[in-house]
Amino acid sequence: MNENSWNVYVADVVTTVIVLLGFASILYAPKNIVVSCLLVTIAGILDSIDGLLARKFPSSDSGLVYDSIADIVSFCLSPSVIVYYYLQSMTLVSVLVSSFLLLSTVIHMRRFMHTEELLGCPTTISALAVCQSVFLNSSYLIIVIVFVFSGAVLRKTSYTKDVDLNVKLIAGLILVVSSIISYFGFHYDFLL
Repeated sequence: MNENSWNVYVADVVTTVIVLLGFASILYAPKNIVVSCLLVTIAGILDSIDGLLARKFPSSDSGLVYDSIADIVSFCLSPSVIVYYYLQSMTLVSVLVSSFLLLSTVIHMRRFMHTEELLGCPTTISALAVCQSVFLNSSYLIIVIVFVFSGAVLRKTSYTKDVDLNVKLIAGLILVVSSIISYFGFHYDFLL
Protein backbone atom coordinates (compact mmCIF):
# COMPACT_ATOMS: atom_id res chain seq x y z
CA MET A 1 0.00 0.00 0.00
CA ASN A 2 1.15 3.50 -0.76
CA GLU A 3 2.18 5.21 2.49
CA ASN A 4 1.92 8.61 0.78
CA SER A 5 -1.84 8.30 0.38
CA TRP A 6 -4.18 9.55 3.09
CA ASN A 7 -6.01 6.28 3.64
CA VAL A 8 -7.54 5.93 7.08
CA TYR A 9 -7.02 2.52 8.63
CA VAL A 10 -9.30 1.44 11.45
CA ALA A 11 -6.50 -0.13 13.49
CA ASP A 12 -4.38 3.03 13.17
CA VAL A 13 -7.24 5.16 14.49
CA VAL A 14 -7.55 2.88 17.53
CA THR A 15 -3.76 2.99 17.96
CA THR A 16 -3.92 6.80 17.95
CA VAL A 17 -6.52 6.68 20.74
CA ILE A 18 -4.23 4.34 22.70
CA VAL A 19 -1.32 6.79 22.36
CA LEU A 20 -3.54 9.66 23.54
CA LEU A 21 -4.83 7.63 26.50
CA GLY A 22 -1.23 6.82 27.50
CA PHE A 23 -0.26 10.47 27.22
CA ALA A 24 -3.31 11.57 29.24
CA SER A 25 -2.42 8.94 31.85
CA ILE A 26 1.06 10.46 32.20
CA LEU A 27 -0.45 13.93 32.59
CA TYR A 28 -2.93 12.73 35.24
CA ALA A 29 -0.43 10.68 37.28
CA PRO A 30 0.77 13.53 39.53
CA LYS A 31 -2.79 14.74 40.14
CA ASN A 32 -4.98 11.64 40.26
CA ILE A 33 -3.27 8.28 40.12
CA VAL A 34 -6.55 6.37 39.98
CA VAL A 35 -7.75 8.22 36.86
CA SER A 36 -4.31 7.62 35.40
CA CYS A 37 -4.72 3.87 36.00
CA LEU A 38 -8.24 3.93 34.54
CA LEU A 39 -6.86 5.46 31.34
CA VAL A 40 -4.20 2.73 31.07
CA THR A 41 -6.89 0.09 31.67
CA ILE A 42 -9.03 1.49 28.85
CA ALA A 43 -5.95 1.64 26.61
CA GLY A 44 -5.26 -2.03 27.44
CA ILE A 45 -8.74 -3.07 26.37
CA LEU A 46 -8.44 -1.06 23.17
CA ASP A 47 -5.04 -2.65 22.51
CA SER A 48 -6.58 -6.11 22.25
CA ILE A 49 -9.35 -4.76 20.00
CA ASP A 50 -6.70 -2.98 17.92
CA GLY A 51 -4.88 -6.26 17.28
CA LEU A 52 -8.08 -7.94 16.15
CA LEU A 53 -8.89 -5.04 13.80
CA ALA A 54 -5.38 -5.08 12.33
CA ARG A 55 -5.76 -8.77 11.45
CA LYS A 56 -9.32 -8.42 10.13
CA PHE A 57 -9.06 -5.22 8.06
CA PRO A 58 -6.37 -3.73 5.84
CA SER A 59 -3.75 -1.85 7.80
CA SER A 60 -0.95 0.53 6.93
CA ASP A 61 2.55 -0.71 6.16
CA SER A 62 3.81 1.06 9.26
CA GLY A 63 0.97 -0.20 11.49
CA LEU A 64 3.14 -2.63 13.44
CA VAL A 65 5.72 0.05 14.23
CA TYR A 66 2.97 2.53 15.15
CA ASP A 67 1.36 -0.07 17.44
CA SER A 68 4.74 -0.70 19.11
CA ILE A 69 5.23 3.02 19.70
CA ALA A 70 1.74 3.19 21.24
CA ASP A 71 2.65 0.26 23.49
CA ILE A 72 5.81 2.03 24.63
CA VAL A 73 3.88 5.19 25.55
CA SER A 74 0.84 3.52 27.13
CA PHE A 75 2.23 0.30 28.61
CA CYS A 76 5.91 1.07 29.31
CA LEU A 77 6.28 4.79 30.06
CA SER A 78 2.86 5.50 31.55
CA PRO A 79 2.89 2.66 34.16
CA SER A 80 6.43 3.64 35.09
CA VAL A 81 5.30 7.21 35.73
CA ILE A 82 2.34 5.89 37.74
CA VAL A 83 4.68 3.78 39.89
CA TYR A 84 7.00 6.77 40.39
CA TYR A 85 4.20 9.03 41.63
CA TYR A 86 2.57 6.33 43.73
CA LEU A 87 5.84 5.56 45.53
CA GLN A 88 7.22 9.11 45.56
CA SER A 89 7.16 9.28 49.37
CA MET A 90 9.88 6.59 49.20
CA THR A 91 12.09 8.90 47.08
CA LEU A 92 14.98 6.68 45.94
CA VAL A 93 12.82 3.55 45.87
CA SER A 94 10.32 5.27 43.56
CA VAL A 95 13.06 6.21 41.10
CA LEU A 96 14.67 2.75 41.14
CA VAL A 97 11.44 0.72 40.92
CA SER A 98 9.87 2.88 38.21
CA SER A 99 13.13 2.90 36.22
CA PHE A 100 13.39 -0.89 36.48
CA LEU A 101 9.84 -1.25 35.17
CA LEU A 102 10.49 1.15 32.31
CA LEU A 103 13.74 -0.50 31.25
CA SER A 104 12.39 -4.06 31.39
CA THR A 105 9.30 -3.22 29.34
CA VAL A 106 11.24 -1.16 26.80
CA ILE A 107 13.77 -4.00 26.40
CA HIS A 108 10.82 -6.33 25.81
CA MET A 109 9.44 -3.98 23.12
CA ARG A 110 12.86 -3.65 21.48
CA ARG A 111 13.13 -7.44 21.29
CA PHE A 112 9.61 -7.67 19.82
CA MET A 113 10.26 -4.93 17.23
CA HIS A 114 13.47 -6.68 16.19
CA THR A 115 12.09 -10.21 15.89
CA GLU A 116 8.28 -9.77 15.80
CA GLU A 117 8.15 -12.86 18.00
CA LEU A 118 6.00 -12.66 21.11
CA LEU A 119 8.30 -13.74 23.92
CA GLY A 120 7.61 -13.02 27.56
CA CYS A 121 4.56 -11.46 29.14
CA PRO A 122 3.04 -8.71 26.97
CA THR A 123 3.63 -5.17 28.23
CA THR A 124 -0.14 -4.61 28.20
CA ILE A 125 -0.62 -7.33 30.82
CA SER A 126 2.25 -5.94 32.89
CA ALA A 127 0.75 -2.43 32.76
CA LEU A 128 -2.70 -3.69 33.76
CA ALA A 129 -1.23 -5.66 36.68
CA VAL A 130 0.59 -2.55 37.92
CA CYS A 131 -2.58 -0.46 37.64
CA GLN A 132 -4.72 -3.05 39.40
CA SER A 133 -2.18 -3.22 42.23
CA VAL A 134 -2.50 0.56 42.66
CA PHE A 135 -6.19 0.01 43.38
CA LEU A 136 -5.24 -2.33 46.22
CA ASN A 137 -3.39 0.61 47.82
CA SER A 138 -0.22 -1.12 49.00
CA SER A 139 3.23 0.27 48.18
CA TYR A 140 4.90 -3.04 48.98
CA LEU A 141 2.51 -4.97 46.74
CA ILE A 142 3.25 -2.59 43.86
CA ILE A 143 6.98 -3.13 44.32
CA VAL A 144 6.47 -6.91 44.26
CA ILE A 145 4.18 -6.68 41.19
CA VAL A 146 6.74 -4.53 39.36
CA PHE A 147 9.54 -7.03 39.96
CA VAL A 148 7.39 -10.07 39.14
CA PHE A 149 6.06 -8.60 35.90
CA SER A 150 9.40 -7.06 34.93
CA GLY A 151 10.84 -10.56 35.10
CA ALA A 152 7.85 -11.93 33.19
CA VAL A 153 8.23 -9.49 30.28
CA LEU A 154 11.93 -10.33 29.99
CA ARG A 155 11.37 -14.11 29.88
CA LYS A 156 12.08 -15.82 26.61
CA THR A 157 8.99 -18.01 26.83
CA SER A 158 6.68 -17.92 23.82
CA TYR A 159 3.34 -16.17 24.18
CA THR A 160 0.34 -16.84 21.94
CA LYS A 161 -1.76 -13.94 20.71
CA ASP A 162 -4.62 -16.15 19.56
CA VAL A 163 -6.62 -15.82 22.76
CA ASP A 164 -10.37 -16.11 22.23
CA LEU A 165 -12.10 -12.73 21.77
CA ASN A 166 -14.69 -13.60 24.43
CA VAL A 167 -11.93 -14.18 26.98
CA LYS A 168 -10.39 -10.79 26.15
CA LEU A 169 -13.72 -9.00 26.36
CA ILE A 170 -14.67 -10.64 29.67
CA ALA A 171 -11.24 -9.88 31.14
CA GLY A 172 -11.51 -6.30 29.88
CA LEU A 173 -14.97 -5.90 31.37
CA ILE A 174 -13.76 -7.24 34.72
CA LEU A 175 -10.84 -4.79 34.65
CA VAL A 176 -13.07 -1.80 33.87
CA VAL A 177 -15.70 -2.70 36.48
CA SER A 178 -13.07 -3.36 39.17
CA SER A 179 -11.33 -0.10 38.25
CA ILE A 180 -14.54 1.90 38.52
CA ILE A 181 -15.49 0.25 41.81
CA SER A 182 -11.99 0.92 43.15
CA TYR A 183 -12.13 4.52 41.97
CA PHE A 184 -15.38 5.21 43.78
CA GLY A 185 -14.13 3.22 46.77
CA PHE A 186 -11.08 5.47 47.05
CA HIS A 187 -13.02 8.66 46.27
CA TYR A 188 -16.47 8.16 47.73
CA ASP A 189 -16.62 11.92 48.46
CA PHE A 190 -16.77 12.36 44.65
CA LEU A 191 -20.43 11.32 44.89
CA LEU A 192 -21.27 13.82 47.69
